[in-house]
Amino acid sequence: LGALCATLCALLSVERIVLGGGVMLRESLFPKVRKSMRTILNGYIQHPRVTEDGPSGIDGYIVPSVRGNDAGLWGALALA
Repeated sequence: LGALCATLCALLSVERIVLGGGVMLRESLFPKVRKSMRTILNGYIQHPRVTEDGPSGIDGYIVPSVRGNDAGLWGALALA
């Protein structure tokens, strides 16, 4: 997941990465994913959303879905 986030960050320059459903209900995974992304990027992207900690930094960049396990259902409804 850290590699996926690093790729999204470098390739698409997204404003926020929202991870949800299944295993991502474990909040303990988010710090590991954030750390992995930073390790993979290795300073390549110098932006406060990636380099700094806290809600205005990486904690607000890679976030859990507010819909939890229902994210797929809400997405399908939005596309219908």
